[in-house]
Amino acid sequence: IRPWSTFGNPTFLAGYLLFHIFLGIYLWHKSAVGKLGGPASADREPGLLGIARVVPWLALVVAIIDALAIIKTQTRGDVGGLIIGLFLIVVLLAIIKLNLRNHFSFVNSVLKNTWLWLVLFVVVFGGTFFFTRNSSFWNVVPSIERFRNFTTVSAELQNRLIAWQSAAQSFMDHPVLGYGWENFNLAFQKHYNPTLLSNNFSETYWDKPHNVLIEYLMTGGVVGFLAYLGMWVLLLYELKKSEIDGASKIVLFGMLVAYFVRNLVIFDTIGTYLMFFLVMAFIDVRFKETRFREEVEPPHFDGRLSSSRVPLAYPALIISLIPIFFLNWPMVYAAGREYWGPNYYLNKMTTESAWALDEALAVRTPYRDDIRLTFASIVKQSYESASGLEYFDIATIQKRVAEELGTVIRHHPQNYLFYITLADFKNIFYKFDKNYLKDAEALAAKALELSPNRQQVYYVMGRTKLLEGDMEGGLNAFKTAIALNPSAGDPHFYLGLILLELHNVKAGVAEIQRAKELGRVPRAADEAIALANLMGDEVKDYGAAVEYYQQAFDMTAGEMLRKEIRLKIAVAYYLWGKDAEAKKTFEGLFGEIEYRSLPLWPQLEPVFNQLGITLPAPLPPSSVPGKSGIEITPAQ
Repeated sequence: IRPWSTFGNPTFLAGYLLFHIFLGIYLWHKSAVGKLGGPASADREPGLLGIARVVPWLALVVAIIDALAIIKTQTRGDVGGLIIGLFLIVVLLAIIKLNLRNHFSFVNSVLKNTWLWLVLFVVVFGGTFFFTRNSSFWNVVPSIERFRNFTTVSAELQNRLIAWQSAAQSFMDHPVLGYGWENFNLAFQKHYNPTLLSNNFSETYWDKPHNVLIEYLMTGGVVGFLAYLGMWVLLLYELKKSEIDGASKIVLFGMLVAYFVRNLVIFDTIGTYLMFFLVMAFIDVRFKETRFREEVEPPHFDGRLSSSRVPLAYPALIISLIPIFFLNWPMVYAAGREYWGPNYYLNKMTTESAWALDEALAVRTPYRDDIRLTFASIVKQSYESASGLEYFDIATIQKRVAEELGTVIRHHPQNYLFYITLADFKNIFYKFDKNYLKDAEALAAKALELSPNRQQVYYVMGRTKLLEGDMEGGLNAFKTAIALNPSAGDPHFYLGLILLELHNVKAGVAEIQRAKELGRVPRAADEAIALANLMGDEVKDYGAAVEYYQQAFDMTAGEMLRKEIRLKIAVAYYLWGKDAEAKKTFEGLFGEIEYRSLPLWPQLEPVFNQLGITLPAPLPPSSVPGKSGIEITPAQ
């Protein structure tokens, strides 16, 4: 398991901790050792002398723990940056220790140079790991799987290279000022490369290039790119000229190199910005102190507030926190309403759900469009799923959600993804409005204009055609998606589902099998359930249906849906002729399902009689799941 703390992503956590490692080393050297590159630094803070025996070593221990945490995240960019930064520090310290003026002293300094021996150890160890990384010997070492499996031809690296190529093709669109901050996705979608869809859609939508230099070049143009590089040049100049001892400069330089390297394959977040800006401020202050001392001796300040300033300090601090509260509390409140909206909806409390959505959208936060998209996804998925959830006012709800998705498009008119989201939504709810299918056609056409050759658009277009009764047009759209990248399993998978729904069993099974050969198998419970239903109803392959239902069960967390899946498995076993397994599975649901209350009971009763199942006493109504979605014909 890759940890992510409160950041929600292992990469974000690793980028935040990266700085702490070098800061821990800096504090350890500055306060306790003072001899990495020579004598103890002369500008050690007086206030640290009393705790010099404890705090510096605590800082070093924390740095080691943070390093282990970064390794545990298995974020290759951050680990690579960490290794390069630390290695650079060791190399520079080893060079400082060498005596290049006298041959005898040079040999002696080499033999006694601990840092040089450490450099040699790192080189030997790194080379050994590289050439033996596939050996079973490394199986006992935890948290290194992603480093062992990484190659220059890996799909992850190739996808990044393809994304960077798309960005390069977009550069001339806006070379001077770029596409604007956070608009990399607009540059990327215009020159989308269909080969990115190697397996699923997770690699086809890039809002970040995973390379900070490319990001500044694309979003800020030449002006923004040069400004970013200029900031780095100025920062390194200030570090060189600041009044910081030599070894501390080396540690801070190693930190900046590590951060720069990780940014060549990742991107900045609030965590990395927070630490980077603090480091920049520290270096800038030390540089200005140095320049100030050259001009005039500054007044001495011992770090203590005068008695006249103390009464004003604390009220000023409290007052400064008030704006922070009023800026953050509305976002916290909106997040709470966002959480309860879908929960009320899934529990059929539609009035309360609409209220929660209204409350969340009433707060002026930057995340209102995300709230709209999340709620739309919940409504769509619950309506599509086989969980049997029914909502008496779904016609009103879907209309409201469609309007909210239209609002998202108005806010982001150049983003193809939101056109596809609304088009797909209208395909799902087309029965409620006769104009929905025509709307979906227009939305898909706009999405294809913004992002040509994108397979996902053809999926939506194909579904619209099929719903309109244009079978040939629908199948051609799916075949076009396949032709854009025949080695991608995803288009074959969805075409197989469509063909099975159209009762074309032979062609449908062939496409599903081809998708499986390409590595595309059900990745979510709803996909596995849909495929299981089709394998049973259309192909009559109940063994395959049981297999896919079991996959859906393993991928499902909701207790009600897990009960229903087990019921489907029992029915599939019966239709398969596996009476013993069917009876065992049916009886295993005693105490969880009240069979007599199921809409399916008239079909189940003769099955239970045939299998010799005796029902227990009735359960409370709350234990009854929804409609199973399986029609039973008693086995011969």
